Amino acid sequence: MRFAFRQRPARAVIALIGAGLIATPAVATATSASAATPSPMTSSSACSWKVEALPMPEGFDTGGASGANDKGVFVGSGDGPTGESDLLVWRDGVVDVLETPGPWGGGGNINKRGVILGYDDLSPVVWVRGKATRLALPAGSQQWVAEDMNDSGTIVGNATIDGREHGLAWSAYAPTKVKDLGYADGQLTLRSISDSGQIFGTTRSDDAEPVWRAVSGTIAGKFSYLPGVEPGQESGVGTAAGAYVVGFGTPVGSTESAPLLWRNGKATALPFTLVTSVNSKGVVVGSDEQGDTRVLQDGVLSPPLPSLIPGGSERVALVTDAGVLVGRSASAPNGWPTPAIWTCS
Repeated sequence: MRFAFRQRPARAVIALIGAGLIATPAVATATSASAATPSPMTSSSACSWKVEALPMPEGFDTGGASGANDKGVFVGSGDGPTGESDLLVWRDGVVDVLETPGPWGGGGNINKRGVILGYDDLSPVVWVRGKATRLALPAGSQQWVAEDMNDSGTIVGNATIDGREHGLAWSAYAPTKVKDLGYADGQLTLRSISDSGQIFGTTRSDDAEPVWRAVSGTIAGKFSYLPGVEPGQESGVGTAAGAYVVGFGTPVGSTESAPLLWRNGKATALPFTLVTSVNSKGVVVGSDEQGDTRVLQDGVLSPPLPSLIPGGSERVALVTDAGVLVGRSASAPNGWPTPAIWTCS
């Protein structure tokens, strides 16, 4: 369910929707999607992927979807008539603009209880039973970000405080309270939280030649380095689901850094240049050297996903446990990105 909510101009936020989540941390004609029960994902080699555009409100020109739950509700963002970003929610094929506390905002992320995580112009925002509340931020916070939320409503993110990046945690049901998880080796960037409460991220020291290291931990405990990678080489986490974690690093015994899939402490190189999502069944979505988006399941790599228009680009932000791909695709007549989903048939 991962999506980043950063304090930045609205159109720049839209550009993040479906953007690649892994980077070295130096620092089929479309029809309106009806949210029908998606076809269960079979082996990628047997899939004929179908792309559908999610409907946009009148006057909206660009956008993308970034979250979904098991009830077929999708969330995302779009640029409205004012040119600013708004949070969009799709239920049963109908799109609504969700009101934010501030003048503009977006999203998002939605869990199985229907809790939505997004942002407005001042801070991350959580919607519980339709009520919007800004998440509290520690005093002096800069460059805040709410990265992920699990089905229990636990949220993790980051903020720069006194020149150091700190990991933060909230509960969607007590949003005015924030827990500072510190800065680990010197800088701590939290990326994802599983439904079991395991947190994943990246840390680095403040040495003259720091090395980023992928870590895991809990809200109550210390963080430890993820195994399976060469300790002297940089590694990092993008997102996690169930027993699976995706990120990058140099596997033990190798000399080359690559996108990785961790399971049970073992890191395996992936056939991608960029990884964007993984679900709890180990299905991975990423892009190849040509920039084409593909799905990896059971060791089988799919053909490039279709776009809404011939030769158009696409970007997947999330693969759900039901096998639905959520993101954006270039659309006619102007080729601008629009919210889209892909299902296996």
